[in-house]
Amino acid sequence: MNIKERILLTIFLNFFIIITIFSCSKKVQTDITPLIQKEIMLNISGKDSTFAQILTKYDDKSIILIDIWASWCPDCIKGLDELKQIQSIYANKNIIYLMLSVDDNEQKWLKAINKFSIIGEHFRIKNGWKTSEFCNFLGVNWIPRYILINNKGKILHFDAIEAGDKNLVSAIEKNIQK
Repeated sequence: MNIKERILLTIFLNFFIIITIFSCSKKVQTDITPLIQKEIMLNISGKDSTFAQILTKYDDKSIILIDIWASWCPDCIKGLDELKQIQSIYANKNIIYLMLSVDDNEQKWLKAINKFSIIGEHFRIKNGWKTSEFCNFLGVNWIPRYILINNKGKILHFDAIEAGDKNLVSAIEKNIQK
């Protein structure tokens, strides 16, 4: 391969790498859209509510920490200790812990809530992970996923995969009503 071919190959490879990086990047969402607000969630009694109806219940709270998880997910179960530390640090603060499961199996979901003593408001995303508009909108490609929103649906922090993520904790500190 001559020098000209090497230069062209290098340019092509660099261009390919740049295109790949930018095409794989996630759009950072800042607001819960009306379509997402219509997503059906099931509570532990099996009663369905839209995401908007769930948010309405917490109008008096300053922030909502959403944990998207599943009973079959080892990283989700491992992350519960970190989440419990966050809950302990911010006990008696104006924060709701909204636990949204992508479990298909209701019984395994309910068993995991009890087995691991998971504290929070529990709902199961009716359409699961792969067909949920909610998960698609948020670009959920890995769980657990932690998202911080205010009571109006404004996304304050997007895309944390650990409850102790320094940017997530910083967003909690910045937005919680003291």
